[in-house]
Amino acid sequence: MQGTGDPDVHSFSRSKIAVVGRLIAVCVAVTVLLIPIFLLYLTQMSRSAVAGMVLAFVLAFVALMSLFTGAGAEVMFIGTCTYVPEVL
Repeated sequence: MQGTGDPDVHSFSRSKIAVVGRLIAVCVAVTVLLIPIFLLYLTQMSRSAVAGMVLAFVLAFVALMSLFTGAGAEVMFIGTCTYVPEVL
């Protein structure tokens, strides 16, 4: 942390802000990936409800991956393909 002379102003380095941002992004992505797995094991749902839930969380995962990482279409496709068989 760098001082500015004013005790009410705090300045953090860009690298520390980037690390915290990446940590938050990883936590959000892991949470989005694990919630449907826990829901599938803890609740009884019909096949259509399971399909709808998996679709919703896959779309959320792809949207978050696109927003947080700026990944290309091929990376999102590979990430989605590796996640869906795990849930089903």
